[in-house]
Amino acid sequence: LLDRNGRVHSRQHVPAGSVQCLQWTVDGTMVAAGCARGDVYFATAVGKTVRWGAVEAEVVEPQKVRLSDASAELEETLEFRDRVVTMSLGWQYLIVATSTQVLVHSLQSVNTPVILEVKDVVLFTMPCEKYFLLADAGHGLVSYNYDGRVVCQLKFPGMRPELLDEMAVAASPDLVAAVDHANPRLIRILEAATGGAMGEPIKHSVEIQNVVISGWGDSLSRKVAFIDKNGDLLVCPVGQGATGRAQVPVKLGSLADSVAWGNDGDHLIAICDGNFHVWYYPQVVFVDRDLLENTRTIQETSFGKGARIVDFSGMECIVSRPDGANTHLAVTPLPSQLYNLVQRKDWEGAIQLCRHMKDKTLWSTLAAMSISERELNTAEVAFASIDQVDKLQFVVYIKEIPTPEGRNAELALWRRQPDEAEKILLQAGLIYRAIRMHIRLYNWERALEIAQTHKKHVETVVAYRQRYLEQCQREENLPRFQAMAGKVQVDWDAIAASIQAEKEAEAARPGAKPYGE
Repeated sequence: LLDRNGRVHSRQHVPAGSVQCLQWTVDGTMVAAGCARGDVYFATAVGKTVRWGAVEAEVVEPQKVRLSDASAELEETLEFRDRVVTMSLGWQYLIVATSTQVLVHSLQSVNTPVILEVKDVVLFTMPCEKYFLLADAGHGLVSYNYDGRVVCQLKFPGMRPELLDEMAVAASPDLVAAVDHANPRLIRILEAATGGAMGEPIKHSVEIQNVVISGWGDSLSRKVAFIDKNGDLLVCPVGQGATGRAQVPVKLGSLADSVAWGNDGDHLIAICDGNFHVWYYPQVVFVDRDLLENTRTIQETSFGKGARIVDFSGMECIVSRPDGANTHLAVTPLPSQLYNLVQRKDWEGAIQLCRHMKDKTLWSTLAAMSISERELNTAEVAFASIDQVDKLQFVVYIKEIPTPEGRNAELALWRRQPDEAEKILLQAGLIYRAIRMHIRLYNWERALEIAQTHKKHVETVVAYRQRYLEQCQREENLPRFQAMAGKVQVDWDAIAASIQAEKEAEAARPGAKPYGE
């Protein structure tokens, strides 16, 4: 008996000649073997083990499950009338699926389960904070609350219930992610309360094999991490950005075997190339990719190919090695503490934590978090602590901008989203600042287009373009500017006066005030 990674679980000798044929039941728990002497042998797979923190459940016999709690030194055996097909453990509940029933045991009172009658073969169950998923070969994915009531049935175009795999389905408190069966390069995002699709599916160029979704924070902060056929690990926010376009997955690592999100923070762990990786703040790839390496730790463990994360709860991670042995790894509690402080907007407490630990990885995480949350005072302290002088100077520059729209646009530009920055500025009527932004980005044609559309600062764009060409000793090659040759007279004194007038008008806008006041 082998698992999907090729590890041998058991070996049985059949004293009836060679085995000629094998046939499994639909639920994958019993196998029939036809032998050369005419005998037929039946066997049931046992030994399945699930863990959640200090609690462990193991199928010791086809109709018995042993439940143990190492923290309380308790052990109990649960018996069922039918053979156990599958089970899962999490969020203070043990969910056991037999051939005819699904039993939901609360860990507070395991002897009084909620019982659901089922008619189809249960493929797997998946517990979550507010509900659990049940996948069967007839109805597909169905979400239940822990009282046994149906919340909704989750469907998407092209779903084939018999192909549902727990590696390709992930659940969060309000969303469910599932790999499309018709096109395994797509991830469908469904609302757990209604079963409806949330936005456009996440698209990738390679088939996706494993998907997990974050559960920390609200639904707007959800992110999906997945491993594709090539072993690349990628992360992508759920939903659409401010520009209205679907988000694009960003690569975090390669040669990945398993991945999991933290349940008390938004940190991510993975086994890549046999080593244990922890990303304190995976969202940093959408804020400042330069900080990605600074917010990651790598523990050399040499697990080898095929290691799998069995459980990740709190500060403990259990990894199943390719040889079948389980390894317990300690995960630093610092990311969780930092997430709790940031969630409460206790920025001073977050700074004190970083100063006490004197850890560059933690400081880099705080810097990325503060930029994402637009907390510039904390970002200034964090970047100064990790000697990022260029980013520190930019934070100081943003703080001097008088309008919140101007500051938000610069922060969008920091996140490499110039379209979003332009949208913010144009909606706020800050035409000169939008033009100046494109000039800084050497986006000359777009700067001129905005100036001509709003009939403002056309001569400013032409003047800066001419200065740029003179400094680079180049001839004009852009058709828009070639057409403007001789039509605009450059007067730097007049341009400086108009720029100064724009700055004064911006500072006099309603709501304009220095940052932090």
